[in-house]
This record gives sequence, structure tokens and C-alpha cells, in this order.
Amino acid sequence: MDLNITLLGQLITFSIFVWFTMRFVWPPILRVMQEREQRIASGLEAAEHNQRELARSREEIAQCLQKAQQQAAVIRQQAQQQADQIVEKAKSEARDKSKRIISKARKEVERELLEMRKQAASMYAEDVILLFEKIMPTHFNDVMQHALIHESIKDVSKQFNDKQ
Repeated sequence: MDLNITLLGQLITFSIFVWFTMRFVWPPILRVMQEREQRIASGLEAAEHNQRELARSREEIAQCLQKAQQQAAVIRQQAQQQADQIVEKAKSEARDKSKRIISKARKEVERELLEMRKQAASMYAEDVILLFEKIMPTHFNDVMQHALIHESIKDVSKQFNDKQ
């Protein structure tokens, strides 16, 4: 019988231990386990949420980068067009300025050439007058000398004007 009473004592002790454990020990352990399970679940959910946010942020960054590249291309194209316009304008202005300078130089050369021709004709006329005075002072009267001189001057002037 000793076995039965011992077995019964052990059974009662074990039952009290199980009851005590189920009543006072097990609920806090379960509560801690549930809290930990909830923290792990919320951490996993937060990680998934962060992964989605990261993917969305990467897409936004890619879109912004693409827009920035497009804007940069547009800006480069506009800058190139402006540079081309500036170069073309400068070329046009340079052509116009060179034409004005050439025209002005031609007019100046023509004016100087005309002046030189007038001076040459005047000098030639003076030489002709001196030559006539030395060669024929006695053969012609003053009126005839002047008429001859004026005719010679007209011929010389006509020759210079024809060369122009």
C-alpha cells in the first residue's frame, strides 16, 4: 500500500503543481509570448511597409531623375540654339560692318583718286602754260594763247575723266 499512498500523494502534488502553474505561472508566460508574437508581427509588418515605401521612393527617384535628365536635355538644346543664334548674329553683324568699311574705303579711294586727277590736271595745265610761254611768246597774241591753253586743259580733263 505504500505505493498507492505515495502515488496518490504524488498525484495530488502534481495536480496542485499543474493547477498552480496553470493559474499563476502560465498566464504571464502566455501574455509575454503573445506580446512578443505581436511585436514580431508588427516588426514584420513594419518591415514589409518599409520595403513598399522603399520601392515607391525608388520609383519616385527614378521618375525625378528621368525628368531632370529631360529638362537638362531641353536646357542644353535651348542653350545650343541660343549659341547658334548669337554666332549667326555676330557673323551677320561682321558681314554688314565689313561691307560698310569696304564701301567707305572705296568711296575714300574714289575721292582721293578724283582729287589726285584734279591735281594732276592742274599741274599738267600749269606745265602746258609754262611750255607755251617759253616756246611761243612772240608768235601768238594773248587771246590766242589763252584759247589754246583752255583747249589743251579741256583735252587733258577729258582724258582724265574718260579713264575714270
